[in-house]
Amino acid sequence: MLKYFTDTISYPNPASGKILPTGTLYEYVSSTFLSGWINHVRPVKAFLITRYERHSQNLQDATVLHAMGHHHTDLSSMTSDDVLILARSEDRLWWFFWNDRDCSDCMVGRFTADDQDDAVIAEFCRYAEERSQKLSITYAQSDLTCDTMENASGCRAIELDVSAFRGWISF
Repeated sequence: MLKYFTDTISYPNPASGKILPTGTLYEYVSSTFLSGWINHVRPVKAFLITRYERHSQNLQDATVLHAMGHHHTDLSSMTSDDVLILARSEDRLWWFFWNDRDCSDCMVGRFTADDQDDAVIAEFCRYAEERSQKLSITYAQSDLTCDTMENASGCRAIELDVSAFRGWISF
């Protein structure tokens, strides 16, 4: 996923005049900053990754999110772990969101790609899987409900149904 970004800015200062140029990934931004952008794009794919919570809790959260018919989607009250979203804007730019549950280590970026749409989506899915598996081991939140676990490969990312994202979305 990161191959699509030509620049990464840690702790950006959006008041400096340039706000999220195309091809740039902002790291270490607040979840509030993400909420300001997500409602101006259309989510294409989303994953809940296992990092801070037990994988079994994340599976339950994903099931509840899919089943609920909320008028507005507040991901912070519906999920207990990190959420990654790939989205598209009306001008056909791709958007990448990573909502980190501690609220201050989030990422957002926008980019163009020469790849076909399905290749960009596949790269996002691969990235979400890899990050979930690695972080579930690093943060030791793996449990026996991880369907990929041989106690070394970590927990798989849990795909979220983006059609369940309704109304005003917030992180």
